[in-house]
Amino acid sequence: MFDNFEGWTTRIGAVLAAVVAIFVALRGTAALIGRMQHFLDDWFGEEARDGKPKTPGVMERLEALEDRKVTVCVGCPLVEDHDHGDTSL
Repeated sequence: MFDNFEGWTTRIGAVLAAVVAIFVALRGTAALIGRMQHFLDDWFGEEARDGKPKTPGVMERLEALEDRKVTVCVGCPLVEDHDHGDTSL
């Protein structure tokens, strides 16, 4: 039964190595898919759920920034909101 013991151990080792390699690859793929899902949730936003308010997506956030219509004045003097004395930069 164990006439070719060295051949059997080599085959068993190769099969175990292949199983471990497949497991590691699948685990890495699952982690990548999870990260992509988080990115897509941030990009498109999420609807409100139980105990969690609606989260706006990237485009909705950019539209809100554009709606503010902030005017930038180049060369205008800097106006500080608070008096920090001489320690302010």
